[in-house]
Amino acid sequence: MARIVKPLSPTEIKNAKPKEKEYTLSDGEGLLLLILPSGSKSWRFNYARPVTGKRTKMALGGYPELSLADARAKREEYRALLAKGIDPQEEKIRIQQEYENRLKDTFHSVAESYFNGIYKEKAKNPETREKNWERLKNHIFPYIGDKHVSEIKVKELVSIYEKIADRSNTLKKIHQLVSAIMDHAITKGIIESHNCRLAVKNFYIKSSTPHPTIKLDELSKLFQDLENARIGKKTYLLICWSFLTALRPKEAVNAEWSEIDFDNKLWNIPKEKMKGQADKKRPHTVPLSSQAIRLLEVMKLFSENSSFVFAGRSSKNQPMNKATVNVALKRIGYKDKLTAHGIRAFIKTFLASHKVERNVSETILSHLLEGGDDLENTYNRYNYLEERKPVMQLIGDYCESCGMNLNL
Repeated sequence: MARIVKPLSPTEIKNAKPKEKEYTLSDGEGLLLLILPSGSKSWRFNYARPVTGKRTKMALGGYPELSLADARAKREEYRALLAKGIDPQEEKIRIQQEYENRLKDTFHSVAESYFNGIYKEKAKNPETREKNWERLKNHIFPYIGDKHVSEIKVKELVSIYEKIADRSNTLKKIHQLVSAIMDHAITKGIIESHNCRLAVKNFYIKSSTPHPTIKLDELSKLFQDLENARIGKKTYLLICWSFLTALRPKEAVNAEWSEIDFDNKLWNIPKEKMKGQADKKRPHTVPLSSQAIRLLEVMKLFSENSSFVFAGRSSKNQPMNKATVNVALKRIGYKDKLTAHGIRAFIKTFLASHKVERNVSETILSHLLEGGDDLENTYNRYNYLEERKPVMQLIGDYCESCGMNLNL
């Protein structure tokens, strides 16, 4: 016959005195109060482990921090687990692990995992990764950064997107990042699925608009407007240089004298200065037309011993600002007609009008070759230099015929 244990009373617990050795008082059904020689009291749960049948004691908490009523509630909770064949200690470990995983698998931590892993392969340009991380810091992390990815709902993403709905391009990029990070959570086994892509359904995302540019027969008027405007000679020549080299604003303005080969009429740009993913960047050589050479001869007079062809106004150790061309074009009324990037669009149209072979045209613009195929661009290292020389001269001749003035 099972021994009947009289439940403990609050008074009995309070009056329990320490002895030379630790001892226990039983409340029945496995609940014990442990009293140490120091006088401290704590609760234990004595039970048989489901798998091995061995008896063990599980710490519940100290007394009086854990009251008698709370200790009894824990005992009943654990007895219910045992009735289902669940070991209370293992269940406690499982719950703790789940809690730690929830802290570990927040949107912010999964985003870090994505950016430090697979995203490095997708976006190899560090500037692109940094810019996109800043987008998340500014628009996403303050709202859902600390949330477990399993708790992120479409409704709250919609609420976040509403704050940037008028900035279509930003919204598009952020939504792509959020979706990619949630996909990453699936591949890591953190969640089984998500429906975050639905969050953008009710937003109008404008398709990217091409850079404004002028028509071929409007180039004469542009040079006339530039002549009549009060812009500095260096700025005027930088605009001309942009036409004559067909390069991006940052690349054009960063030209250095050490890169110019006057003997062979070439501008040799190191790959570090070119746009693109780090592992796909290549050196770029620009054949220089007679007009480009003449422009450089004029620029020598402005160089002030600077290493840069277009030295900055405040410091000759820095180039002019890459926004200089855009600022000048806005000043003369071309805000919605032409931009620095639009000059490249103009050149592309000019080349197409002269039926220049596509790979030659794309190489002039320093684009990846036709189709953008990685394998093609990896193995086709031919730079079409000889084919580009007459084409660059064609561009120079057309610009000069339209009134480009390279005289001081």
